[in-house]
Amino acid sequence: MLPKRPLDCPLPTIQKTLRGRDASALGAFSVADTLTLTVRVPRALGAAGVVLRIAPDGGEAKDLPLAFTDTAGGADIYRLSLALDAIGAGEDGGLFYYEYLFLRGWDTLFTDTRDNVTFRLAPYSAGKFRLLVTKKGLDTPAWFRGRTMYHIFVDRFAPGGGERRPDAVYHEKWNEEIEQFGAYPGAPVKNNEFFGGTLWGILDKLDYLESLGVGVLYLSPIFRAASNHKYDTGDYETVDPQFGGEEALKALLAECKKREIGVILDGVFNHTGSDSRYFNKEGHYDSVGAYQSPDSPYHDWFYFKSFPDSYECWWSIEILPKLNLSNPATHDYFVGKGGIIEKYTRMGVNGWRLDVVDEIPDPFLDDLCARVRENTRG
Repeated sequence: MLPKRPLDCPLPTIQKTLRGRDASALGAFSVADTLTLTVRVPRALGAAGVVLRIAPDGGEAKDLPLAFTDTAGGADIYRLSLALDAIGAGEDGGLFYYEYLFLRGWDTLFTDTRDNVTFRLAPYSAGKFRLLVTKKGLDTPAWFRGRTMYHIFVDRFAPGGGERRPDAVYHEKWNEEIEQFGAYPGAPVKNNEFFGGTLWGILDKLDYLESLGVGVLYLSPIFRAASNHKYDTGDYETVDPQFGGEEALKALLAECKKREIGVILDGVFNHTGSDSRYFNKEGHYDSVGAYQSPDSPYHDWFYFKSFPDSYECWWSIEILPKLNLSNPATHDYFVGKGGIIEKYTRMGVNGWRLDVVDEIPDPFLDDLCARVRENTRG
């Protein structure tokens, strides 16, 4: 039997290369690509072999052994040439999960990752690496390629210049404790506690962000909504006044353009809030919402099982009624000519992160991508 790994034994090193270049930090590749996977295993680990175990999302795993190629510097070197069109991705690609197995006689060690780059070794299958395989010809926009992206939760980043809502709870100090917690995971919470972060605040911090090497800002949702997270959109046509409104967004976009910093918005198009101009369950908007009347212009934007109180929601959360994006009027509102995507992309938004994109119809996504490309040329 081979010896167990000593406590002071270094971890193996894992490297991905593509066309001779290191791609270890990358997680997305074209179906036309062939990756070279190189694993250097300290001999003290006692491994007699290395296996890549890879599976499509929701599919069965296959084991691909790496070939021993050399020993150098006290480590055994294993390699595998992985053609991505040969792992079951098809023409359109897909999401894959993988891990490395280190075979040591009577026991096996598994890679365990939490961030898709670094890892530890575990005696069981644990956190897996993710590999996104895209269809041939799909390329990363030049403005995004190779840049560091910084995600900002707008309310909690930097204060300044937003309106206050009378029904919200505001903290005067950034280090105060949050008071609202659900009694159990998924329990209803108002999420109306605010710390006063705004788009003006982000604008004031651009020198700091630039000093970090940030080249792309990805903002949490900024459209009018009742909550602090704003995934319960109330009005897609309005940048929330709490965050500084449209004036603040335009100022931020203009300054980011000067600094060559891209800006990505969070597009929550799978559902709205029940407190919205479209559904208007709480009656806070002056529109006739889908909840209020079957004659509402928004009625067919949603899925009613029994009007008005039984409707389809995202993950059965009543404040998040699901949008019917296959309805022509709903579809056109977002991705049609003059729609939401065109409005903000023309304003200077460089790209969109799409919430629960796997639940959105392909025709909607196709038209969204086409509309973004159409309005970002040059």
